[in-house]
Amino acid sequence: MKDKEVSNNFIKNFAGFSFGPIISAVIGFLTVPLTTWLIEPSMFGKASMFVTAQSLVSLMLFLGFDQAFVREYREVDDKKNLLYNSLLLPVLFSLVLLTIIIIKREYISLILFSETDFLSIIILAVSIPILIYKRFGLLLLRMEEKGLIYSLIQILEKVIYLIILIPVFLFWERSYRSIIISSFGMIIIMTLVELIITRKYWFKKVTLDKKLLKRMSKFGIPLIPVGILVWVMNSMDKVSLRIWSDFNEIGLYAGAFKIVLVMDIIKRSFSNFWVPVSYRWYNEKVSIKKFETVNRNLSAFLSLVFALIVISRNIIILMLDPLYSSSASLVPFLLFVPIMYTLSETTVLGIAFSRRTVFNLYITIIVAIINLSGNIYLVPRFGALGAAIATAFSYILFFILRSIIGNRLWEGISLRKGFINLALLVLLSGLTLFNIFYLEIAVTVIIIFVNYREYRYITAKLIDFVKIKKGNTHSK
Repeated sequence: MKDKEVSNNFIKNFAGFSFGPIISAVIGFLTVPLTTWLIEPSMFGKASMFVTAQSLVSLMLFLGFDQAFVREYREVDDKKNLLYNSLLLPVLFSLVLLTIIIIKREYISLILFSETDFLSIIILAVSIPILIYKRFGLLLLRMEEKGLIYSLIQILEKVIYLIILIPVFLFWERSYRSIIISSFGMIIIMTLVELIITRKYWFKKVTLDKKLLKRMSKFGIPLIPVGILVWVMNSMDKVSLRIWSDFNEIGLYAGAFKIVLVMDIIKRSFSNFWVPVSYRWYNEKVSIKKFETVNRNLSAFLSLVFALIVISRNIIILMLDPLYSSSASLVPFLLFVPIMYTLSETTVLGIAFSRRTVFNLYITIIVAIINLSGNIYLVPRFGALGAAIATAFSYILFFILRSIIGNRLWEGISLRKGFINLALLVLLSGLTLFNIFYLEIAVTVIIIFVNYREYRYITAKLIDFVKIKKGNTHSK
């Protein structure tokens, strides 16, 4: 009965955290055709470069204190004091970054856009401190496991973005600047919304806790170079295309990534839900079998979704402007980014639980070097396809290293099924280069056969959950 209760709570909480990303991703997915029909790939490419720069700044910005906040949340009683100590250094650092960006605005603009665009660079600078409060507002909701509120915020973000984007496109200009301005407007509004929802945490006299700061620094500081190297992993493809190709190729690449949005929903939903739950389970000494069950079923589910997207990629791409049609060939390889990251969240737990975050640094250095080497070799030869293949290979290696090291630092979970599924996904993505559809279908059938037991388990749990919900409804 206790196990069933844990399973039902797991499904309920996951559903709460998934609801928002799913609906917001649907809205975002519908926004993709609108954007591709209104602006050409080169403009889409410039908007992608702005996002790349913003993501680099964000990764450095928090100095690892956002992750330290998550790690300490279950172990510190005074949550308000924890929040303020977590904010102190990132806020100070954000002012330094803001100043540097404004001083070097012309140089940064030429690198990103090959033109002088002070408006976009000022937006980049001003958004930095705002993003800190937005990030911690969401973290508070995650750690409180308020899945429904978190989900509603995700939906509201997309709705507000669309409300701003459409009139800007129609009445101002159809360029990358319209995307940047709309995104900035959404960030300001949503930060205010999050601060209002979590207001009980924000009004308190600051108390500097040197012991807590030292502990958080020890956990978070090794994550600073990790964050930069993760950016290299995530952005070297776009940077390589910027160096050895053109904005048109970047736009096609960005268009393919928008198709991968379906998997990114699962990545964000699961990560937002799983991190606080895994820490809670660890503190409650929940059986290792529960962690293993999550890993095995997640692997089966992700593999099936991967296969379905791959075999239907040419149909999905029809939603976009014909100028983006060649993006279809990139989709199978870019799917490895959210797939490998999400699955590794269930296998890397040993690093976080043991507080030995320096291993994240080692892993990311190795993967970043491989990613950089792959892009240097493949992008000049194959353009966007080369960038996609290099990115896929680096994320596969990322998953393998996180899994092996995570297992060594904690009670090991079986990785056999995960590696079998990985081999099948690599085979399936490789076959897409030859466009032999019946072989792609055959591999999909094998994936279903290999994971049949997991699919039965998932189905049974969902049926039990629905029955319990119906029973509770009738009893009321």
